[in-house]
Amino acid sequence: MKRILPEENMSWQRPILSISNDGTAAKGNRYIVGAAPSGEFSGLIPDSIAWYDGTQWLTDTPLEGWALFDLNQQIYLTYQQGPSEMDWIEWPTGGGTVDAAAIQAIIDAATAKNPLIDSDVFPLTDTGTLKKTLWSSIKSTLKTYFDTLYHTFNFSIIKPAADSTTAIKVTKANGTTEILSFDTTNKRIGINAPIPTSQFHFKMLGGITGFTLDASAGGGYTLFDMVHSSASYIFMRFTTAGVVRAYYGVEGSGGAMATNSIANSLVITGKSGAIHICYGNDATPGLTITSSNNFGFGVLAASEKIEIVNAGNIKVGTTTGTKIGTATTQKLGFWNTVPVVQQVTVAYTPDIESVAYTGIDNAQAGTPYAQLTDLNALRTAYENLRASYDDLLSKLKITGIIA
Repeated sequence: MKRILPEENMSWQRPILSISNDGTAAKGNRYIVGAAPSGEFSGLIPDSIAWYDGTQWLTDTPLEGWALFDLNQQIYLTYQQGPSEMDWIEWPTGGGTVDAAAIQAIIDAATAKNPLIDSDVFPLTDTGTLKKTLWSSIKSTLKTYFDTLYHTFNFSIIKPAADSTTAIKVTKANGTTEILSFDTTNKRIGINAPIPTSQFHFKMLGGITGFTLDASAGGGYTLFDMVHSSASYIFMRFTTAGVVRAYYGVEGSGGAMATNSIANSLVITGKSGAIHICYGNDATPGLTITSSNNFGFGVLAASEKIEIVNAGNIKVGTTTGTKIGTATTQKLGFWNTVPVVQQVTVAYTPDIESVAYTGIDNAQAGTPYAQLTDLNALRTAYENLRASYDDLLSKLKITGIIA
């Protein structure tokens, strides 16, 4: 005697007319009840199989793995219980058999999703059994795997797949704010500069110190070494608003910093304004060199070639001393007079009287000519003295020592 299994215990079910929210009451009609039952299907459970026996609608609750054919869509359907709900899924439609082409057709027709969330489900097979996993589990598994590789990763060479101005990037956690950039085409590195425009492009951020070199480990070593392989110039250039304001560097024997060349010299060049060496802050005058090559000591704006702050003294040595003017052909002027060379006094022949003054005696018995001779000698001496005095006054006025 054969035993006939009840249909509801079999995985393969009879075909349905369609998936519908309502149906036609005719004997033998079968449907999958839609998500919003109405009319003939009012009160029926969605996803159940409704069939009409000639007098009433009956329903079967689908079991995991039930399969049937949808006459309306001309596709095979299999019932699979998902992670949170039960639903009918389509069989592959990419071919007559379940092969790679059919599966590819389903994947191509699926709706893309990005970004993924932890509750997203992915199918997998485990020794021939279809199973599922979550995106959160995939992430955790991948992290565990790659964590074992970090300590053995060889960082001696890092190279991009192809050279470009944006070949390698290091960003913040948001993936968009760039911190470190490598331009492997032009051999450039940028910090906070997405596309570096120089070999080392450092872009400062507001409100923080741009560069700190901690030398607390001790002294006695080179802090910063700028090296050039040939006798050429090397310098730092300061630019604001697209205009070069100053240079600081060393001239070489074979090149020039800016337009002039002072070989083997340390050069500080101010392109506009003045150069100030200050103590404390830039409002405290120290040494000033203006664009007119005027030097100021203790003043911020020197109007003459050498200008000293009020009450500033010049201290000289006490042994050899200090010369102002080292040759008679050098010109000097005091108190705004026109500079002149060293002045020469008027030459004269001194008439030194060696004959004693005789005069006449009290009785006036002497010769009158003896008195006249003595007076003329006295007048000559006086005139020589007056001429020398006038000449000295004239030379002091010329140099500006007296008015």
